[in-house]
Amino acid sequence: MPQLIWGVKKVYPDIIYDLANALTLIRHNTNEWGIDPDKIAIIGFSAGGALAALYSVNWHRDWLSSSHNVSKENLKPNAVILAYPAALDYITMYEALKKRSGSAVEVFHRIISALLGAADIPVEKLKEVSAVYHVDQNTPPTFIWSTADDSIVPVESIITYVKALVEKGVPFELHIFDKGVHGLSLANRTTARNPEQINLYVSKWVELALNWLDKQFEVNP
Repeated sequence: MPQLIWGVKKVYPDIIYDLANALTLIRHNTNEWGIDPDKIAIIGFSAGGALAALYSVNWHRDWLSSSHNVSKENLKPNAVILAYPAALDYITMYEALKKRSGSAVEVFHRIISALLGAADIPVEKLKEVSAVYHVDQNTPPTFIWSTADDSIVPVESIITYVKALVEKGVPFELHIFDKGVHGLSLANRTTARNPEQINLYVSKWVELALNWLDKQFEVNP
């Protein structure tokens, strides 16, 4: 059984392996934990959204299943929720942030450094870690939400990702709210650390996502 390790800084592809470990652990314990193995979803916020997306387009790759010595079905997420995912397409993201400000570009380089361990990365490597370039028919149904004026996540990169889902016939639901800062989480008092993070209009995403999951998993049809 895989062991989960907490509090250790990791870069790609170790972060993918960690998520694979989590899926394997859950499926190993579905009976004991009362979990339906065919109704397991993953969710990620911001950088976690980029990770969830990258995993969702790679779960079926031979290099991942062979590294864990498990069947590909054990690694499969049945649905994916991406909340203001920070980098679905690093190429588009960089071009969009360059038009905004120097501080936005600085944030981009920090994200890259955290993901890959260095800030100066060749284009081909950026494509390797950009989920948009790896979407295929095996990508699970995907729910995405963000805000149009998010200072970290350009809406252009999300639209590019959605286009890839459309091209490959992947079921999806997309919600782009008009206003809202980056990092809203639940967008209510439960998670807000300042007044800016309370946005009751955006907080509707939770109900929308739960309804979407019910539909995907055929709960209360």
